[in-house]
Amino acid sequence: MKKIFVTVLAFLLLLVCISATGVMATNLGDAPVSVLKPVNLGGSPGDGEDLSGPHAMTFPATPVPSGRSTSIPAVNGDYIFQWAVPATAGLNLPWGITTDSAGNIFASDDASFSIWKFAPDGSFLSKFGSYGTGNGQFAEIAGIAVNSSGYLYAVDKDNNRVEVFDPAGEYVTQWGSYGTGDGQFDAPIGITVNSSGYLYVADTSNNRIQVFSPSGQYIGQWGSWGWPGGNGFFAYPTGISTNSTGYLFVADYGNNLVQVFTPDGVFVRQWGSSGSGDGQLNYPLDLVADKLGNVYVADTYNNRIQKFSEAGEFITRWGTEGTGNSQFNLPYGITTNPAGDVLVSDSYNNRIQKFTGSGLYVTQWGAGGNGNGQFISPFDIAVNSNGNVFITDTYNHRIQEFTPEGVYVTQWGSKGSGMSQFNYPKGIAVGKDGKVYVSDWDNNRIQVFDQDGAYVTQWGSQGSGDGQVSHPRGIAINSSGYLYVCDGLNYRVQVFSPDGTYVRKWGSYGSTEGTFDYPVDIAINGNGDVFVTDGNNNRVQVFDPYGTYITQWGSAGTGEGQFDFPEGIAFDTSGKVYVADWGGGRVQVFEPDGTYVGQFGSLGNGNGQFTNPNGIAIDQSNNVYVSDMGNSRIQKFSHVVVLPPLPGLTNPPTDPDHDGLYEDLNGNGEAGFSDVVLFFKNIDWIADNEPVSAFDFNQNGAIGFQDIVMLFKEL
Repeated sequence: MKKIFVTVLAFLLLLVCISATGVMATNLGDAPVSVLKPVNLGGSPGDGEDLSGPHAMTFPATPVPSGRSTSIPAVNGDYIFQWAVPATAGLNLPWGITTDSAGNIFASDDASFSIWKFAPDGSFLSKFGSYGTGNGQFAEIAGIAVNSSGYLYAVDKDNNRVEVFDPAGEYVTQWGSYGTGDGQFDAPIGITVNSSGYLYVADTSNNRIQVFSPSGQYIGQWGSWGWPGGNGFFAYPTGISTNSTGYLFVADYGNNLVQVFTPDGVFVRQWGSSGSGDGQLNYPLDLVADKLGNVYVADTYNNRIQKFSEAGEFITRWGTEGTGNSQFNLPYGITTNPAGDVLVSDSYNNRIQKFTGSGLYVTQWGAGGNGNGQFISPFDIAVNSNGNVFITDTYNHRIQEFTPEGVYVTQWGSKGSGMSQFNYPKGIAVGKDGKVYVSDWDNNRIQVFDQDGAYVTQWGSQGSGDGQVSHPRGIAINSSGYLYVCDGLNYRVQVFSPDGTYVRKWGSYGSTEGTFDYPVDIAINGNGDVFVTDGNNNRVQVFDPYGTYITQWGSAGTGEGQFDFPEGIAFDTSGKVYVADWGGGRVQVFEPDGTYVGQFGSLGNGNGQFTNPNGIAIDQSNNVYVSDMGNSRIQKFSHVVVLPPLPGLTNPPTDPDHDGLYEDLNGNGEAGFSDVVLFFKNIDWIADNEPVSAFDFNQNGAIGFQDIVMLFKEL
């Protein structure tokens, strides 16, 4: 009763105050409330690299997260602005692709765990889905298909099920579970629907094709493991398509074959072999049979499309590796529209490309860009002494420079292996003298440039000897100008003098103290201690300048201090450690000893949200720059404020609209009238214990009763 009385009293006093200040509030029940909108949670660990060695990814190569956190952030990074967001941004690792009878295009977006719908011209229409195991959620979306009534069937690969949605994107039903029994799956990928509505699913890791009725009732199956395979034996069947007569075409990924079957599973023919010649294949992930008797194959690791007759006769091909029109970076999915055009999920270019049936380029959408100030999957960030920001624009194979306000300054680089050329530049650091150091990932070298981008020197070559590197990632420079390099696939850190002379190394493959399972990024604090994000071990390791192990923290997960593939790492001026949690869609903050401080960000593409945050840099004013790789943009945040929770509460206040004012006093993620009451009850405590700027709603430099009124007016 006492609690109710206090709340009612606070309410009445507030009404008196509001009346005295002339605020009209005739019906508080109708007062609009500002709410922090829910977001789709999702992400994907790693950086899409084909990592070889003891920890090589098993098929399929796309890594998958184990879960997502929905806890309220304990740290708030005040969003300032972003740049390089193209008008058609959004897709991040599109995989499955299909069309309906009206020509609308559906794409499964793997990293955001959602299905996107586009008009025939590529205009965005809608999307649905989020990360999880519930109805209408996904753990990894692969193939999709639409029947003649407009119902969409989606293969939820890591949840081992098929989900069904109506034409509006509303969840209808599902079937499947993990296993080898009838109607069970092990990492299914492809799906197709025939003219009678029956569904054929490529049950990939069970090496079979399963058949279901339109409602999901199990009907039959065929296939088993075979390598070398063929004649109904598979090594991971992935894509599947049916033609107008009901024949089934299957992309046999591991055998580099196309196999053809009757509707009831009787083997008919096959074609293909391993290679890059006409009619040869290099791990094809998908295919489609059109109504004219053609079969188009996404020849994934040859980065091309091949066209065949239904009998397997080679007709033509197009595509090479790259980011330009008609170039590909691992095409995962392929389909045709009612007009006979070919649509391709150019997965690691984060876009859809459209071609005529003969392979002529028509258009594209969904990716970043290659113009000045645009990005395709930016990786790392560095800030020089003037505050200018340098970005490794990885899939454009260049470095871009911006002012602290995000104004484009200059760029340099192109794809290649010559001086000033790059093959996926990743790590970047700026020395005290203004020189820019870049880890040239696939050229296995470090390149050095002056502050204007002019080439200075380089060192490194492919190998495991001293001074050699294997896919170097993060780099950092200490106070004496020595360069520390994450030597990724050698699972070690190497140290070089300012002129590139080898000095020392430490580390090997493993998960014990001082070993690594893919060191990703590196940062050096004011004491010279070296902090390394150990990606696949989901931890941060700390060493002295000579490589002696000191401590570590982190584990796999989505809780506080846990990681889903930690990437970028940086320090603010107070010594706090900021870590980009790639799969978690957030930035976590720690004390130097690993004590968890808080986090900011969530998965999505709104302001202050991330899809695969990668690099991180902090300037002398403690502005935080984050490369939001999956959204092909850079986001800037003001100094991160750590607020204590109000008395009796667990969650700290948050700033839902990122305007620097903390409307959400109870820390539940949204602003409401209960926050006004809390402000009234705790005004003296807030004035004594919280930063004035966070609650100074009337901007007079002090916390007072007028701020309570202003908060009420904002709701």
